Amino acid sequence: MRSTSNIIHQSAFTFLFLLMLLPLGSAWAQTACASLPPYGSCQCPCGGLSSLPPQNPSSRSYDDFVIQAYRGAYGRLATCDERQAEYWNLVDASYNGSLLEEAKRFVSTLIETQQSYDIPGIDPKYYTQTPEYDQRNAASQMDRAPLEAFVGDLYKSFLQRSTSNDLYGQCFWTNDVCSEGRKKGIEAFKVSIEFGNLVNGLFDSGEPSCVDTCDPRMRFCNL
Repeated sequence: MRSTSNIIHQSAFTFLFLLMLLPLGSAWAQTACASLPPYGSCQCPCGGLSSLPPQNPSSRSYDDFVIQAYRGAYGRLATCDERQAEYWNLVDASYNGSLLEEAKRFVSTLIETQQSYDIPGIDPKYYTQTPEYDQRNAASQMDRAPLEAFVGDLYKSFLQRSTSNDLYGQCFWTNDVCSEGRKKGIEAFKVSIEFGNLVNGLFDSGEPSCVDTCDPRMRFCNL
């Protein structure tokens, strides 16, 4: 009778062999690595996936920037009050020569609390998510799928684009967040070349003239 150890090793070898037969572009091939030893790992191989260099995003107004950041982080429209409040923060920051720093703070604190943001470094034990984002993607979730979603939200809120043509980037940063925590992901995106390019293209088109169209009985408007 074969030992339990031999059976486990043979099963693992068979699984790895079958995994090699799958095209890397298939959805199953991209997530199956979460089941490889060590059990529960959230790491995945990224070779063969599509990638993009840092982009030069098109210019956009302060208000458009705020709207897209809320949509990326929370999957909802920003309220009129939220748009106007951050518009004036950006105007003041631009006047004081600190537009990039305010843009970093604004997007980051949609996902992590201001107190968490103010703590330097990337130590995960000092990371706390905002209640609204934590309801969307709890910080306690460290499996592959929620971490991929988290990185996808960083793309949509900081870079204000999807990961559809940058699957390698999403895979790479998900692996990084898996190893070093979510705070590291936020730190990386806020100092990225592409985010800097986006902020450099922001312009003031005037204070948002808006009226909230949601039913007042609703907490917020989903897209």
